[in-house]
Amino acid sequence: MKEGKYKWKGIYLDEIITFEMHDDIFKNSVIAKEVSFVNRTRIVCELVIKRKINALGEVKLTNHRVQTVIERIIGKDVLETPQGKKYRSNKKTAKSQRDLFNNN
Repeated sequence: MKEGKYKWKGIYLDEIITFEMHDDIFKNSVIAKEVSFVNRTRIVCELVIKRKINALGEVKLTNHRVQTVIERIIGKDVLETPQGKKYRSNKKTAKSQRDLFNNN
């Protein structure tokens, strides 16, 4: 791994995809070799998929972007990332708060 803007490759829903890694903490940890990210390493992440509709009305996937790496899985070992803990905490907090504009 090296610094700079480059695409990462992975498998999502049994298809090979190219994606941008926007989780800078995870990316920098991999570049600095603080975190191992090799073949067969899996991640649980927040994946953003951009789509466009072409002239024929077909949906085309145009971009995949990893916003947050929540867990890294190597074999049977599941390792939660610090940003994953924060992501889950924020999600739990948001779920427990009431919506001021919803009458239900």
